[in-house]
Amino acid sequence: MLRYYLQLSIRSLVRHRVIAGMLIVAIGLGIGASMTMITVIHVMTKDPAPVISGSLFYPFVNASPPGWQGAGGESFTWADASNLLDAHRADRQAAMAGGRALISPPSGRSTPFYVSGHLVTAEFFGMFETPFVKGAGWTSQEDSDHDRVVVLNGELAKKLFGSANPVGEMLHLDNADYRIVGVLSNWHPQPLFYGGLSGDYAFGEGDQFFVPLQTALDQKMRIGGGMSCWGEDKDPHKGDQCGWLQFWVRLDSPKHRAEYLQFLNSYWSNQQQHGRMQRAANARLDPLMERLQHLNLVPDDVSRQLFLAQLFLIVCLLNAVGLLLAKFLQMAPQISIRRALGAKKRDILVQLMSEAALVGVLGGALGCALTAFGLNLIRGQPDRYAQLAHLDVGMLSLTIGLAIFSSLAAAVVPAWRACQIPPALELKLQ
Repeated sequence: MLRYYLQLSIRSLVRHRVIAGMLIVAIGLGIGASMTMITVIHVMTKDPAPVISGSLFYPFVNASPPGWQGAGGESFTWADASNLLDAHRADRQAAMAGGRALISPPSGRSTPFYVSGHLVTAEFFGMFETPFVKGAGWTSQEDSDHDRVVVLNGELAKKLFGSANPVGEMLHLDNADYRIVGVLSNWHPQPLFYGGLSGDYAFGEGDQFFVPLQTALDQKMRIGGGMSCWGEDKDPHKGDQCGWLQFWVRLDSPKHRAEYLQFLNSYWSNQQQHGRMQRAANARLDPLMERLQHLNLVPDDVSRQLFLAQLFLIVCLLNAVGLLLAKFLQMAPQISIRRALGAKKRDILVQLMSEAALVGVLGGALGCALTAFGLNLIRGQPDRYAQLAHLDVGMLSLTIGLAIFSSLAAAVVPAWRACQIPPALELKLQ
């Protein structure tokens, strides 16, 4: 039966090829514009660590004074990050901040150049399950000893050492030599969730090196990201009056999460007894995906473009409704003959909706091509997120599915109207 309806649909589209072409173009244009922006937002808001995201949390303890309106309330001071690290109540935990260093290639192979990296504590690699291809991260003891060690991302390691194993080699960063202890694969989670950056800055090539946080402070390495101070510290990076660190924990069970949240509230109350954290205790644990929503990764212009694309899709569908109504009414003689020969309204409705579904498939194919074209234009923009705009299998399937659904939705009223045509009156007029 489906083959029969498909044959009827193909014949009908060929017979009314002009209207059919206009329908396919209308559906394709609307779907193409809409799916281009949906795909962009999809890649900007997808889970950057799908295997472990359910266990990753960003703690919230606000050390800023009551009434403080500046930024930085969700960043950690050195004092608070150190206290939480020393307490070690999470399954895994790490403090971190962005950094930048001048790298001098070994043996003077090329001129020195700057790269971005991250200053982290030892459990960073185990907590985020970073993929090592050579070596490993440093130990907690090396953290405590302020050892000058470094982990390289795969791209930088290949650039500096080619295919050779660099583990154990020395690398000059800024004004000091660091021993290479590990090499990651090209690990660039998108968005770069652990850095605390918002908007377009959360995307890009990612970090090329990782060094111990305390060692970086000793060596006065350049620290990226914002710092917000509500008081005076002799050394803002080592005091309790400036928020500048990110802090993540891994909690692998609901019991551990409840216990850690209780610990955070107890810590807050304890600090109040020492004259700090005078706001009402309101500790929380933000899951990874909630944290990303809070960081507002989707720029306002992208949201506006999505809104306009959805409006354009609605306009295209309204045009499709009119075209389908005109097409189905042109089919009144054929419909009346089928009704006179015994076909029920239900049979006619199924035939017309099958034809609409075929239009949706063809419009979806055009929409996929237009989406790919639109994403190619977006990749030419200077925005950091632009290079991520690619049409994957999931979004390809969604494009076809949305096109079929849109076409069927647009066909409901025209198909119902065509089924109400009195066959006797129509045949008499013919």
